[in-house]
Amino acid sequence: MIDFNNELTKIFQYEKVKFAEINLDNLIFYGFGQLGKMAINLLNFVEIKPKYIVDKNIKTSSDNTEVVCPEDISFEDLKNSTFVICISSLPYNDIYKYLKNLGCNHIIQFYDLAKLVIPNILLNGWSIENLTKTDIAEIRTVCKNLSHDENSLFHYIQFLWWRLKRVEYVYDKYPVLSSKKYFKAPCIPKLTNYETFIDGGAHTGSSIQEFIEFTNNCYKHIFAFEPDKVTMQKLKNNNCNLNKNQITLSKQGLSDKIESTYFLDKLDFASKISENGTKKISTITIDSLDLKPSIVKLHIEGHELKALNGAKKTIIEHRPILMVLADNNEDGIYKIDILLINLKDYK
Repeated sequence: MIDFNNELTKIFQYEKVKFAEINLDNLIFYGFGQLGKMAINLLNFVEIKPKYIVDKNIKTSSDNTEVVCPEDISFEDLKNSTFVICISSLPYNDIYKYLKNLGCNHIIQFYDLAKLVIPNILLNGWSIENLTKTDIAEIRTVCKNLSHDENSLFHYIQFLWWRLKRVEYVYDKYPVLSSKKYFKAPCIPKLTNYETFIDGGAHTGSSIQEFIEFTNNCYKHIFAFEPDKVTMQKLKNNNCNLNKNQITLSKQGLSDKIESTYFLDKLDFASKISENGTKKISTITIDSLDLKPSIVKLHIEGHELKALNGAKKTIIEHRPILMVLADNNEDGIYKIDILLINLKDYK
């Protein structure tokens, strides 16, 4: 068994990285890809807008926000502005060092900025400030249950470094597998021609398309859940050519109860079940669907644990492959893991 205790001790004893005070009137975004565009849209809710955007490749913005090359940043801005990293597909350390070498004095990651200014809209900037004895014990339990697989264990430990201490600590043998989740993950097994796929948080259908490609368009059925009205229309448009007998689209949310609840909509990737929402949606449990899924994917903006609690019977009886995004809130530190660990004979 791998001795993970030394690594955990390093994490627990490490002093968390502190961020300097941010001048919200003097922000410059670095990166104008998918995350950068989402950042612009979400910060509009609190009337925060960057002075301009820096990007090596993209030269124009659709909303009249100026986009400049790195070499065009003024000395004054390098010294006094806060540069917000809006890239999540590349190592944070590399981007941070690059900006420091340019001369940027103040740097923050977008999700940390979001935690300060839009905590009720975007949850991804979460971290745990003070661990209890229970927290530490449960984290050790997760590590013990992952210790048969070094790859999984050290990816989890890297996750802990970021969520507990805001440190991107990368073990060379276990690099972050950017863009290799779900059906692109190296651990995905070979699938049959009779798979039933439940896609919770289907968004515009990228996971559905990956599933179809991975099965060579031979599968039994797809059940896709997407409560956001605008996103659901895009999902329909993107999958209009599929056999209607093989796909079911639902505007319901997945949870641990069948009820009516509030939903924060029209936020694209960030739409979610939330008491801050103004739209009412109905939720359903996976167990109540009485399906026999072979794969369940959950990417539902922090509601994953509740959806899993509403799927225990299905998981135990039909033992589907589970693909659960676990970084939207504190449930990802150990609560999601412990739920799965405690399921009878489920590995």
